[in-house]
Amino acid sequence: MTRSPLPAATLTLALLLPLVWLALGVALGQDDRALHGEGGPVELFSALYLLLAGAMLLILPDRAARWHQVVLLAAAALREMDWDKRFTENGILSLRHYTGEAPLPEKIIGALVVLIVLAAGLRLLRRDLWPWLGGLRRGSGVAWLWLGAALLLVLAKAGDGLDRKLARWNITLREGVMPVIARGEEVLELLAAVLILTAVAMVVAAPRR
Repeated sequence: MTRSPLPAATLTLALLLPLVWLALGVALGQDDRALHGEGGPVELFSALYLLLAGAMLLILPDRAARWHQVVLLAAAALREMDWDKRFTENGILSLRHYTGEAPLPEKIIGALVVLIVLAAGLRLLRRDLWPWLGGLRRGSGVAWLWLGAALLLVLAKAGDGLDRKLARWNITLREGVMPVIARGEEVLELLAAVLILTAVAMVVAAPRR
């Protein structure tokens, strides 16, 4: 059986495109904030790859059963672009959005979005957790890619606001350390998105029974 070139091509392009963009930015003299900051190429490609992964799931025959995966990927992409905070004062993930003076329609819309994402997350655990664990035991490449992506995201989350977290224990980081950690966080999220996109490409390219 001939293997589809889609996963390898997806991985190659997903790694190459941001690298070329960053190289061009350095060559053109863009500052660090423009390259790694909000709206920069690292964040942009992370969100783009998550959206592309969700769109690829929609071409599968069982796409209706995968709606929760599409919702979670889309939500992660929009969160990467800070859309959860863009249209409201406190953000739909903030408790102040619902207990404060935000307009009622904004509260209702925010609550609906959160409920849909929660429903998708619960469905993911109920429907996909055990097959995923079984895939890890069998050595499934798709399952291990998802595990790698999850670990990268956990590491990225651990670095988010690390100075504030350590301050609770009276630990102060040296000056200049947090900018490096912040850049590393963005890179980890990009690599996680690359792994997710590659895993989805492997699912799409797999032969159907």
